[in-house]
Amino acid sequence: MGAAASAPRQPLRELSADGVRDLVESLGPKFADLAKQLQENGYDGEVLADASDEDLDELFGELAVSKLQQKVLRNKLRKSLDERPAAPAVGLAGEGLLGVAKDLPWVAPVAFLIGAVVKAAQDAAALKEDAARFVRVVRGVESALQRAAADGKLTENASIREALEEALAHCHMLAREGTCVAMLLSDSATFEALQTKLHSACEACSVDTNLLVSESYDQAARLAKEVEALGGAEQVAADPKLRERITASLSAADQGIEVTAVAAPVEYVVEAYDCFLSHKRSDCQDLVARVHDRLTDAGYRVFIDREDLEELPKLKASVRASGKLVFFMSPKIFESDWCMLELCTAVDSGVDVLPVTVEGTTWGGGERVFPDAQVDVPESVEIQGQTYYPRAAAAKAFAHAIGLEHSRSYFDAFIEKLSKRLPAKSAEDLEAKFRAQDERAARYDAMEQQLKALTTMMQAVAQIRGDPNEQGGFDADKAVVAQLATPVIYNELTKKMPVPHTEPARLLALDEAGLTGEALEARIANNEELKGVVAEAMASSGDDVAWIGAIQGDKQTVIRGEFRDPAPDAIVDGFTGPREMTQCQHVIASGAARDVKCATSFEAGGDVLSMNAPEFTAIGKAGHAFGLIQALGERAMDESVPDAELLHGEELPTTVGGIRKMMGIMMDEETRYRGVPVKVCGENVCTLCTMGKGEGDVKQLEALAVRAGEILEKQMPKATPVTAQEPDAPATDDVGAWLKARRLGKFAEGLLGMGVECVEDLHDVEPEDCIALGMSHIQQNRLRKELAKLET
Repeated sequence: MGAAASAPRQPLRELSADGVRDLVESLGPKFADLAKQLQENGYDGEVLADASDEDLDELFGELAVSKLQQKVLRNKLRKSLDERPAAPAVGLAGEGLLGVAKDLPWVAPVAFLIGAVVKAAQDAAALKEDAARFVRVVRGVESALQRAAADGKLTENASIREALEEALAHCHMLAREGTCVAMLLSDSATFEALQTKLHSACEACSVDTNLLVSESYDQAARLAKEVEALGGAEQVAADPKLRERITASLSAADQGIEVTAVAAPVEYVVEAYDCFLSHKRSDCQDLVARVHDRLTDAGYRVFIDREDLEELPKLKASVRASGKLVFFMSPKIFESDWCMLELCTAVDSGVDVLPVTVEGTTWGGGERVFPDAQVDVPESVEIQGQTYYPRAAAAKAFAHAIGLEHSRSYFDAFIEKLSKRLPAKSAEDLEAKFRAQDERAARYDAMEQQLKALTTMMQAVAQIRGDPNEQGGFDADKAVVAQLATPVIYNELTKKMPVPHTEPARLLALDEAGLTGEALEARIANNEELKGVVAEAMASSGDDVAWIGAIQGDKQTVIRGEFRDPAPDAIVDGFTGPREMTQCQHVIASGAARDVKCATSFEAGGDVLSMNAPEFTAIGKAGHAFGLIQALGERAMDESVPDAELLHGEELPTTVGGIRKMMGIMMDEETRYRGVPVKVCGENVCTLCTMGKGEGDVKQLEALAVRAGEILEKQMPKATPVTAQEPDAPATDDVGAWLKARRLGKFAEGLLGMGVECVEDLHDVEPEDCIALGMSHIQQNRLRKELAKLET
């Protein structure tokens, strides 16, 4: 399909009744009858655009549209009212490179750094124009590293991490609000120097530097001149009128940020696809989106350009990586230079072309139902300085092609015919498709969690160290910026919150083992088999407490805990705290046993952040879960609160007395922590730990950890293939029971509130709705997988 140069989606107001039908049909099969009714009653885009909420209520009532369908359709109409093209859905920075870490563990921290740098630059409150240009440079570095890894040429070199750490420090300075901050950073040489360092580091890693992107940075230089002309940063900061002038100047520069590369474009590494859907966006975007969804549901890997690709190499690579180019011949297809590029690339690369005539399309004033390459196709097109010859390509592609005709009325039959022209998909193909989606979802979850925590923590620590008394003003800004100016805070935090290179696979194993959400709560309520392992661990170590905990993406939850001196009101089962404050996270990150004195690990320079540190409090105030854990700690220390009181409410059995006892043991100067990893599904997902003053040996814990892993695996939820449906599955009209059986029950109330009335309605729930309910990407993919079982 057309990339950046193609016409944007037509706004709703410009759609004919036929266009409205295509728009509504793109929402899925259940909307086909509604789409047809709207078309037959003459509802065009202008009528729907001008309709009030009351008008739509009346219309939906007449057409018997369900509550959820109304919500989905209103969202679609609202988005289509905007005449501007939608923002491109670009993949999460660093996520693709994180996949390389499976084979090259040293790449994992580089991937996390790339994600952090891009996020900080995108969050920039100052010098947004230069920051946006730098994002393109860093994404180019990521792609070039992936290319080198794919070619087996990537070599480890510390300079790439060092360059990215410096870049992260600078971009975090930009993320701080304030005109004064922008003035402090108005030095274009900084970005240019960082760019040079990144490119040199890539060369040291055996990356082809011809694939890197370079940018120039003008905004900082312009700002520096303007500030100097007004008397310097100190004088501008002290004068409200001068600050207002600089603020206005920055705002004007940020209005339309346009980034242009000045170096060779990146050669992209892309996935293999079964087919590439080439189409003129303004003609049939919604139709092709519907085709994409149907083929994807059937297990095909389908490329549709939803990123407004403007890099020719990436677009060409995606065509070449496809088994077939499905070429949707709509009225203006041959007016799209980008579609002509796709056609030429397919023919030149030997990719089979399947022409599809969109219903109602003719050529030669209605004389021809199939185009004449010599008459209807342009001889040549020029894109970004390169010339392509689509007429010759079309003549070759159409010479012996047996095309298809699209039909609205017989859309299912059209999809069936189209599917027969693609390679047949087996049950194994479906399983492989969902496995690949699982892996990508896990990389997204791992990357998002780390970036969220890191961003909050870095800003909070810089603030408390640079402006501890919250005075504000130019001098305080200078002090905070100075804290962010070096990688010191980043290195401190990553030492205290390490993430293993296997984190995505680990998160998948947690999910498969039923060690998240409501499945984990069920384990906590029924954990008698683990009691013996925990008791034996405590006895062999001579310590005061022992437990098995699941280390999830952002928290640790105790599955079973035992005290040497038990008490009915001292229960730690179910206790949940931030992963970043635990000893156990280090066991998971290293994959090895840990034996340390707790007090030593809490000291300055230690690898666990103490609850008594001012940084801990600052991070909690910034919105991190540290704030919640501090509140729970204060509650536990309040002597007026009885031991028997539940800490987390009715859902979990943890008592205030249990936490009091645990904190008393942990805060003793002589207490040691001993912990070992517990493997489930081949990954370190839990820890077996003890604390106290005993003389135990972690070797004894390691043997017990094997037993614990066997028990947890034995209790895993039963998995079924994508093509199989459980014989005892709940009826699909009972949404709550259906979701609960798939470990998604906690989302039932929210989904029902959105208007979901039966399981089939779940097909219509938007990804953003799932995110709003708190679903992880792994859980969203599980939902899609379970819905696919219904289809098969």
